[in-house]
Amino acid sequence: MKSLKKTSSLLVVLIFLSFTLTGCYEDFINIYMEFTPGVYNRAKTEIAFYQFLSAGKPPKGISRFPDGGTHDVLFKKVTLYRYNLETGRLNTVFHFGNIPSNKSSWRETISWQQDRIAFSLSPLSTWEWMIENTSNAQYASLYEKYSGIFVYNIKTDSAVHIPENGFEPALSPNERQLAYLKSDSTKIELWNMNLVSGQDQPVIVLSAGDEYPPKLFWKDERTIWIVTGKEGKLLNVASGDLIAPQEELEMDLRKIGQGKISELTESISFHEWGLNLAKVWPRKRKEYIRDIVRLHGNLNYRKAILQEIGDDLEVKDIEKILDQMRDYQNSLEGSEKMNYEIFSEETKDLLKKLLESK
Repeated sequence: MKSLKKTSSLLVVLIFLSFTLTGCYEDFINIYMEFTPGVYNRAKTEIAFYQFLSAGKPPKGISRFPDGGTHDVLFKKVTLYRYNLETGRLNTVFHFGNIPSNKSSWRETISWQQDRIAFSLSPLSTWEWMIENTSNAQYASLYEKYSGIFVYNIKTDSAVHIPENGFEPALSPNERQLAYLKSDSTKIELWNMNLVSGQDQPVIVLSAGDEYPPKLFWKDERTIWIVTGKEGKLLNVASGDLIAPQEELEMDLRKIGQGKISELTESISFHEWGLNLAKVWPRKRKEYIRDIVRLHGNLNYRKAILQEIGDDLEVKDIEKILDQMRDYQNSLEGSEKMNYEIFSEETKDLLKKLLESK
C-alpha cells in the first residue's frame, strides 16, 4: 500500500513538472542589440564597430529561478560594420555568425588606417577551456574559423585571415606592418608581420601570461606604444628595444564610444541590421498589437514590431492602439498601474512619432 502511495505521489510530481516546464518560456521575445567601442577612419567620414544582435524568448515561472533563467535564443549574429556618416550607408565588413556567449565575454580590436582594417574578436576565457569542457563541437569549429586576425581591404572588399592565435592587431600608418600579441600560459609576446613580404617574427616578451594584455598603438613607422592601463612604453619594433618616452602618451583620438554609435545609427531598422521579425517571430498583426499594448517583451521588440507593421497602420489604427494602452492602464491598480504609466512612455513616444509621419 505504501509503495502505491509513493508511486501516486511521484506521478503527481511528474505531472506537475510537465505542466510547469512545458511552455517554460514567455509567448513573446526580447531583442538585444549591443555595440562595442569603434573607430573613425582618418577623414572621420566613417566609423567601424562590432554589433552583437540577438532575440529570444525569456523564461517564465520556476524556470526563471534562481538566477533569472536562460533565454531560448531564436536569433543571434555578431558583425563588424562600417557606417558612412555622410550617406548613412551601412556596409558589412565581416559576419561572425552565431558565436557563443555575449559581448562581455570577448575582447574586440579594430585598427583602421587608410584602406585596410585589421580586426580580431578573441575570448576573454580561453578557447581551450570551452572546447575541453563542453560537448558542443561548435566551439572547436569556431576556433578554427575565427581565431587569429583578419585584415580587410576596403578597395577589394575582401578579408585575409591570419590564423596564428594572434590578437590585439595594430596596423602601422603606411599599412605595411601588423603588430599583434600572442599569449600562452607563461607569457605574452609582441609579434610583427610585414604585410608585403609575409615575414612574421617575435619582437619582445612583454609580461607573464596571467597579466591582462596591453593595447598597441603605432607612433610612427618604427615605434609603437605599448599601453597598460594609463601607462605607456615606446618600443623600437626593428630592434626590440624599449625606449624611455620623452613625451606624453599619444592615445588614438579616433575612438568612438558605444553611446555615440547608437545615436548615429538610430535610424537603421532591425531589418537593415539583419533581423527579420516576421521570420524570427511570426505573429498576426493583432498579436503584435497586443504585445505593444501589454508592454510584452522589451522596448527593442516593440520598436521592431512598429518597424514591421508601421507602414500598414493608418492614423486611426495608431490612435486606436494609444486608446487601448490608456484603457489597459486604467484597468490596473496600485503599483502595477504606476509601473505601466512609467514604462509605457517610450512605447507611446514611438507610436506618436509614427503618427506624426503619416
